Amino acid sequence: MIMNEVFTYTAVLIFFLGLIGINLNKEWYRKVISLNISVSGTFLIVVSKSFHNGVHDPVAVAMVLTGVVISTTFSIMGFIIIKTINKIERKDE
Repeated sequence: MIMNEVFTYTAVLIFFLGLIGINLNKEWYRKVISLNISVSGTFLIVVSKSFHNGVHDPVAVAMVLTGVVISTTFSIMGFIIIKTINKIERKDE
């Protein structure tokens, strides 16, 4: 039970570090990376809370795996959009 609490507290810490990174960074690339850190904390919270009697809940694990795929896809799309905006801004100068 103690390890479950350690994972939960660590997940909350990771989540808030990601939020702080989003608020403090000016560059959009760093904001996307900070958002990924925050989402990783959320995934860790879901997995740590799904552990009961020595077994993980398979539905929660499947949701986290799906979330990892979706967050990776949106991160790549975000990087592509940021790169396109930077190209357009350079042409205007």
